[in-house]
Amino acid sequence: MLSRRDDPILALATPPGRGAVGVVRISGASLQLFVQQLAQRALNPRQATLLTLRDAHAQQIDQVLAIFFPAPHSYTGEDVLELQGHGGPAVLHMVLQHCLEVAQSGPMGKPCLPNLRLAEPGEFTRRAYDEATAHGKPRILLSAHGLPKKTIAGGDPYQWQVEQTAGAGIAQIGRAHA
Repeated sequence: MLSRRDDPILALATPPGRGAVGVVRISGASLQLFVQQLAQRALNPRQATLLTLRDAHAQQIDQVLAIFFPAPHSYTGEDVLELQGHGGPAVLHMVLQHCLEVAQSGPMGKPCLPNLRLAEPGEFTRRAYDEATAHGKPRILLSAHGLPKKTIAGGDPYQWQVEQTAGAGIAQIGRAHA
């Protein structure tokens, strides 16, 4: 059995609450069978495809743009599927639930994505950081390092300027050691 660290993960990639667009992201070592089961077809890498997601009773859940990023050319370095749909909390909850259900279905009654679970806070970024560390990609490490600062800065222009200045200094240090 895979360790919890190797489990495929699923989460909202957009802030919770109401919004025009909501993004659900799935990351794992091998998502091809899951993608095929969810989309009912193969998806071309890095190309947006319009999908209608339907529940077990053929009722429409949402129409989404699905984009598949095969490993290693993704944020986490694993296969990543991004679903961009309507941003209402109820719809996003149904999309998350649908993904969990699809993961447990598959050919011959076997799960197509065993152990898919909701990600812990920051787990996608942790995987990106671990992937960059494992493959000696210092520029990616610096980008991942700056993420928390940029997301915390909010709308304060002064705070943003401080973060930009600090980021430039870190980037120069990274180039000096690359």
